[in-house]
Amino acid sequence: MQLTVLIKRLSIMMLIMLSSMLHAAETIEEQLALATKTLPFIQLEQSVYQGYDDGESCNTEKAQPEITVIDKDKDRKEQLSFCFKVTNTSQAWLSNITLTGIKPELIHNDFLPITAELPELLAPNTSIMFYTEYLLEESLLGQFMVEAEVVDKEGNPLLMERAAKAVAVIKADLIVDPPIVNKTVLPKGGKGMLWQLELVNNSDQQTMSVSVFDNIPENTIHEVMPAGDFVSESGIYCKAMGASITEACYVESAAIGYPQGRIVWKGKIASDFTKSAEEAENKVIVRFISNAPEAEIGDVISSQARTLWGDNQNEVLSDNPATPENPADATTYKIHKPIEPEPEVIQIPTLSQWGLLLLSVILLLLVRFRVLFIKQN
Repeated sequence: MQLTVLIKRLSIMMLIMLSSMLHAAETIEEQLALATKTLPFIQLEQSVYQGYDDGESCNTEKAQPEITVIDKDKDRKEQLSFCFKVTNTSQAWLSNITLTGIKPELIHNDFLPITAELPELLAPNTSIMFYTEYLLEESLLGQFMVEAEVVDKEGNPLLMERAAKAVAVIKADLIVDPPIVNKTVLPKGGKGMLWQLELVNNSDQQTMSVSVFDNIPENTIHEVMPAGDFVSESGIYCKAMGASITEACYVESAAIGYPQGRIVWKGKIASDFTKSAEEAENKVIVRFISNAPEAEIGDVISSQARTLWGDNQNEVLSDNPATPENPADATTYKIHKPIEPEPEVIQIPTLSQWGLLLLSVILLLLVRFRVLFIKQN
């Protein structure tokens, strides 16, 4: 081991001596310090975003270290752009910078510079950016590597090998067809509201761990449901159908972000791949009642749920499926005046009706008198 280090140092010193003869302005000590002052010599940062735009979004918040892509049309072809920032972290210069993809297999020419021109030498503490476009057909854990030669500012090698190396990893999850999270609300007497969440794992993943956080709507209070099948101790309805499993179903106390408290459901939802909410056999239904005793007629109450899916806890917000009663927004409820029963209408008989009634009474009396008369004789 020591012999190897000694040979490498001798090689460096020989190169430095040759360089110093050509460039007398720098001493051997300066060259050695230049080559070894900062290790590693190079840094590779990565990000990814959905879509193609010639790398224009690489320097924006759209580019993230990892991504989850929802394949809504289920064709398993989603466009991704990978971004790479190469930084010279040493006090030497770098040349012949080469980016490659280990997985997927990509060559340096597949990576395009975002800047107009690439410098021949990358100066200390400076960066250049590359991007490449990729068609995602399945979930990917991408591995990429950058290599470069360590040189002086004139481009003369300082090390015998391509000593500047760095690797980066990009994670891209492909979910074929998004989960279904439908939320609706119906009146529940007076100023009460019955809220319902319908959750379907419509992806190709056999089972997904799911967490549901549904804030009790502002200006309302939670009302405990009567005891019954699938009603938890805290008074909410949680039904996991088919192979799905309920692991937790409760009301969480008020805190910052949910001042009225919130509904929490956790469990596993089995796949109903390509099925609609109506056809799903493994869906989960969560219901709760809230009441707005202080609300005025015409006040609007609205609410949406936040759900987290899979190992990566991908966020999916609840949707508003249209209903015949509320085709525009099924999770907005307008407080209205309770419907009062129509008063019973007492119909007063007409004169002809009174005459028929009187005639009927007279005929009835005549029949009675005739019967009595016959009995007496």
